Amino acid sequence: MNNDIVKLNIFINDANSVRDKENLSYTLFKNEDLFCGNIGISFFRCDFRGSKFVNCNFFRNNLDRADFVSCMFQNVNFKNTKIAACEIKNCYFSNVIFADKNYYDNTSIQECTFINCKFMSEQFLVNMKNCKFIDCTFSYCNFERSTTEKIYFENCDIYNTDLATMHAERHIFKECSLKNVYIGIDYIFGYLFCNTNIEGMIVLYHGEEVCLDDGQIFAKYIKSLWIQQRYYEFINANVIYRYYDCVPKALKKSLELSKNKVDSIRELDISDILDSLCFYIENNILPYNSFVEIMNIIDNYNWNEFGNREYITYITICNRIDLIVNKANFSADFISSAQDNISTVTFHCKTDDYDKAYNLTTDILSEICTVCNISNNFILLDKEKGSWILTFVICSSIALMLPKIIKCYADTILEIKTKNKISKQLERKLESKNLKITDLKLLSEIAENSHIIANCDINYEKISVSDLIDSISIGL
Repeated sequence: MNNDIVKLNIFINDANSVRDKENLSYTLFKNEDLFCGNIGISFFRCDFRGSKFVNCNFFRNNLDRADFVSCMFQNVNFKNTKIAACEIKNCYFSNVIFADKNYYDNTSIQECTFINCKFMSEQFLVNMKNCKFIDCTFSYCNFERSTTEKIYFENCDIYNTDLATMHAERHIFKECSLKNVYIGIDYIFGYLFCNTNIEGMIVLYHGEEVCLDDGQIFAKYIKSLWIQQRYYEFINANVIYRYYDCVPKALKKSLELSKNKVDSIRELDISDILDSLCFYIENNILPYNSFVEIMNIIDNYNWNEFGNREYITYITICNRIDLIVNKANFSADFISSAQDNISTVTFHCKTDDYDKAYNLTTDILSEICTVCNISNNFILLDKEKGSWILTFVICSSIALMLPKIIKCYADTILEIKTKNKISKQLERKLESKNLKITDLKLLSEIAENSHIIANCDINYEKISVSDLIDSISIGL
């Protein structure tokens, strides 16, 4: 098989203003002004598959019905260009400017990425899906009669722009600045927000401004979402407005009620719910208590009740959530929200010498407590003979910091589970040791009073784990 990199043809600008229906696939356009005077080159129905545009200027060109598939655009300007009904798919745009009345006519834009691009006073009429905009600017733009879905905005500046007069579903705004941005009320609660101030949004219902800051109006609209069985939007609305305590109960009930829906409708609804929770967990938006409750619902839910296709869909998202949790990228605020809780840490030791296993594990925990600037803040809860398995109770905030603090070797597995909380069986073991859950709560109080969270982002040498310990399980 020939694995050579595809060699691009070099575009030759022969001053011909009409290049319609030409095969320009896998062609390099570099340092080209694609116009002659005030006449732009017509590329009507041209094939640009796999082509690359570097330091180019489009001006008054006709790109109608052209195909841009798997193309790259770097340092390119589009001005007063007839983009019209061209196909733009799986393309990469970097430092590209769209300005000065480009013309769109149901332009298809799919699976594209835009980095550091500017859209100035554009009147979009597009069908756009699964696109990413990172470090981009939208100013004085309009999307009237457009259709957009699953659009991801990160670190974007969006101002004086109307997103309300189009069909716009499942958008994500992360680290964005919004000012005078119009949003339709039918869509806003389907959007995911992270570190984005929604106060810069103006919510419209049938063209009239709606004030969702009014508690009564908000409550009435949220109630209608539940009645209409729009469970995803109901849950998401509570997260947006930080009513976190309502989310676990709503999640559990919505999963049960969704069983009454047609399977194809249910699959999209439940997928949206799980995808949103995945986003919020990854970005540390949910506080610890809500997070643990939600994870327990997800972990303990019987997904086998659904057909094979649905089961695979849901389990795939649940596994993605587990992977995110085990990456342990917990923020300081999230760790802080866990200070009044207790967790377990279980060490699987490769030794049948109890004293050695005990000394190894307690030394690690003691070092961790020293890093956190508190006294030994753990209690041995359970031990199992053989290759000794020792379980300790520890403050949840310290448990969350373990992945930041300990250095695991290749043969040491660190796993975080949320379904292994203090069980009835462990409670009985506590009672046999004359310990109570209330005694363990003192661990979290000590940690909270010591302000350990101030240390969670300090650069420190990680604590080494002995090769006699082959796995560490954290039960939140």
